[in-house]
Amino acid sequence: MAEPTGIMTISFAVSATPRVALAANDGFYQGSTVIHENVRTSLGGSGEITAGDLTVNTSTGGWTDGVNDAVTSNNGLSTTDASTDMLVIKHTGNLVGTTTAAAATDTVLVKSASNVIAELKSGEAIVLPRPQSDIDIASGDNHVDVEITILGGE
Repeated sequence: MAEPTGIMTISFAVSATPRVALAANDGFYQGSTVIHENVRTSLGGSGEITAGDLTVNTSTGGWTDGVNDAVTSNNGLSTTDASTDMLVIKHTGNLVGTTTAAAATDTVLVKSASNVIAELKSGEAIVLPRPQSDIDIASGDNHVDVEITILGGE
């Protein structure tokens, strides 16, 4: 069977909105949530990567027919190489190998060398376009299932 040919384009967008909860002031206004006064906007950006190949790396988790093969947060894996175009790491919200919900302290630590660059709680994800160093994961209190998607390069 011939290898597939073509070009993979990866579109991505990130967004964050700093909000402040204001308490009700009886006789004046109800409690509400507003965008932070100094920022006054949503933060974010978007981009598109034309991948060097069609690879979805399956050596670390991966996808088959729309189903992710989650990995455990405690295996300290190195998730990228020099040709990685996009890395997505998501905390599934479940303790490893179960459907039991993770507690607030059951986090995924995203690391570069020995430095923690992000801590993901249940359902949170991080997107890293063209990561320039190896990215590893580790566990907070208990091991959880992690969705790893590496696009381009292997």
